[in-house]
Amino acid sequence: MDGYSIKDMYTMVRDQLGGFCQRLDAVSKLEELTNQDFKNTADFHDKMEKYLSSNMYTGADLKSARKLKGYSQQTLAWKLGVSKQFISQMEGDKMPLITKALRFIENNGMPDHYKADLVDKTPLKTKEL
Repeated sequence: MDGYSIKDMYTMVRDQLGGFCQRLDAVSKLEELTNQDFKNTADFHDKMEKYLSSNMYTGADLKSARKLKGYSQQTLAWKLGVSKQFISQMEGDKMPLITKALRFIENNGMPDHYKADLVDKTPLKTKEL
């Protein structure tokens, strides 16, 4: 599995897409793929955000998400509480991406039709009483 598959699985779990069992399987697979041991929900999110920030996202991802949202660097800077220059430095990979930038990418860097494909649309089979 490539890095984007890891990112997609984390997004599915974080946004509670798909069924419970599907998300539980994704968490187990993420533990294996990232060589992590998640102790609880907060630990899972903390470790995955650190993993993704160091392995998955680049300044180009931030720029792409910003443009997809239709924001200027100034608008994004205001929303993230940083300067326009800092946005430029992150987009140019001169500064590491901050947590707010990572969340912005995760929430805005993937078109909605792609997110919808992550959801298993097959209904769960239930036992009739």
